[in-house]
Amino acid sequence: MSHNKFNIQQLPLEVLQQIFIFSCNPAFASVSRLFHYIANSQTSVKTQWLLHKFNHDCPKALYRGLKWRFFNKNILSQLDLIYYQSKVKIGETSDGVIPYKDRPIPLWFFSVSDPNDIYYELVKILLNRGASPNEPDGYPIIKSAQLGRLKMAKLLISFGAKADTKDNMALIVASKSNDFEMVKLLLDSDVKADSNALKVAVEKKHWKMAEFLMSKGAIPTQEVVEAFEKNK
Repeated sequence: MSHNKFNIQQLPLEVLQQIFIFSCNPAFASVSRLFHYIANSQTSVKTQWLLHKFNHDCPKALYRGLKWRFFNKNILSQLDLIYYQSKVKIGETSDGVIPYKDRPIPLWFFSVSDPNDIYYELVKILLNRGASPNEPDGYPIIKSAQLGRLKMAKLLISFGAKADTKDNMALIVASKSNDFEMVKLLLDSDVKADSNALKVAVEKKHWKMAEFLMSKGAIPTQEVVEAFEKNK
């Protein structure tokens, strides 16, 4: 008596999509090329996966879903629509979007490469909904300055980011990178040129940067003078 071996990949696409949605594990998409394709075949599949994982709670699906790097504007739009429809259904008023007041933006939005402004646009949407431009602990502006992401830094500052947070750390890392555009942006945002930024510029032998910082008011301390003697 012969037995035909069952292969899950022989199931219809719609069934495989449901298997992924109910799996509750995003790593399931790495099991095979087929499931990777299924996970990425439609934005709605990812949206349904998030809703299933978080018991069809749209705000929670947004707040928790942002930690996964597959999250994008299309998923957010679908969650907004479902959220709005759920409010209308029970007779509540809604402006049509999931609120994000005073919530932090995930750190990875500021640390990954973003040549097509995909994350920039998502950050802008969240800031418009009231997301904090500073939490946690000034990381967004500091990381943007460190990586030379001028457009992101301008966006954060326009929404009230404290550019001098953590003892002028954004200015320090920009000076260390010899990033004149970033340094000028920070100084134009009422950040004060200081000896710490001057010191790292001298240590890196960025002489023009050091001269520029002094022209903006940075005063050479004994530590700066010693760094100059060591590196001249």
